[in-house]
Amino acid sequence: MRVKYVSAAQREIATIVDYIADRNPVAAERLMAEFERVTFRLQTTPRIGAPTEHGYRMLVVKNNYVLFYVISHEEVHILYVRHGRQLRPWENN
Repeated sequence: MRVKYVSAAQREIATIVDYIADRNPVAAERLMAEFERVTFRLQTTPRIGAPTEHGYRMLVVKNNYVLFYVISHEEVHILYVRHGRQLRPWENN
């Protein structure tokens, strides 16, 4: 199955990794590698994330970050990336 990050999710990951890289470049590289590993894993097991009552699935990355995604036909669409302490996408309204 193909995994696609929407533009906003790509920007969110870039912001997170850049922030961490300013403080600890090695940790930023490890986190980026973990995002890549999770993306690869979603290709073969897209339903690994927990379903939410709001229609998303959520998958924790490195204990601190959460990917919110949906599965449609033959693609996984990663819509949001949040730190665990941030509001969930449905809480922004």
